[in-house]
Amino acid sequence: MEKVKFGNGHFCNAVLFAPRFAVTAAHCVQGIRKSGIIVVKNNRSLFRKTSKIEIFDIKKVILNEKYNARTKVNDIALLELQIHGRNETTSDLKPINEKFIMDFKSTKVTKCQIRGWGAVVKGLEISETLKTANVSLITPQLCNTTYPYVDIIRQGMFCAISFDDMDTGPCIGDSGGSLICENILIGIVSWGLESCQYQKAPTVYTNVGFFTNWIISKVTQSELVKVKTWQKQKKEEIINKKKKKEDEFLEYYEDGANSIEMQYLIHLNLIIIYFLTHL
Repeated sequence: MEKVKFGNGHFCNAVLFAPRFAVTAAHCVQGIRKSGIIVVKNNRSLFRKTSKIEIFDIKKVILNEKYNARTKVNDIALLELQIHGRNETTSDLKPINEKFIMDFKSTKVTKCQIRGWGAVVKGLEISETLKTANVSLITPQLCNTTYPYVDIIRQGMFCAISFDDMDTGPCIGDSGGSLICENILIGIVSWGLESCQYQKAPTVYTNVGFFTNWIISKVTQSELVKVKTWQKQKKEEIINKKKKKEDEFLEYYEDGANSIEMQYLIHLNLIIIYFLTHL
């Protein structure tokens, strides 16, 4: 396709974690019919004619049943993509540690990266290229002191902030985007202050690992088998490569959470576009 015209729409991001399933923020898709959403998978450039893109319709929108639009608790949703005779592949799967849930008791500040096509400055249009920024994870106690509410950071959330004067946090259009630590998906953008360049305010993320059991309960068994087949082939290679890093790797948040069964995810940014006309 040389050119794709999307019309008026709202942009979010998502992460493909199985051949047919992507995870995003619930607030991106709440109240939107599946016929009003398309997903665009591309490389790092959005509107250039040279960009290689794939467009998917949505077979099913799976909103977390306990999502609260006011508090943003359980701000997570799954998108089942409509695949029409497409040759499914897991060749672009990236490793994810089975210790998927972070332990906020750790005082170590960990450098991570956020990715998305959101605006760089509030009021501007979304970026034409995939942007990245460096952020550091902080404890919920520190995060709560930033916002004028009591214990606003709930279970299934965590915070990150930019301490680098050259970086900003997520902006308009970055919702549902990924937070990656050492190539491991940790969270998706949920909410924060509207001033995109106010760096001293942390952004709140949905802790994807906290919802591991929920995700697995929604994804078809055949889909998990495809992922597990690939991970079995790559497991030895990944273990050997990561072995030296495991002992000093991230300690994970949220006590009592189970380890993830899908140890590898496809880490790809997608764009969710839902048309205002709800076609």
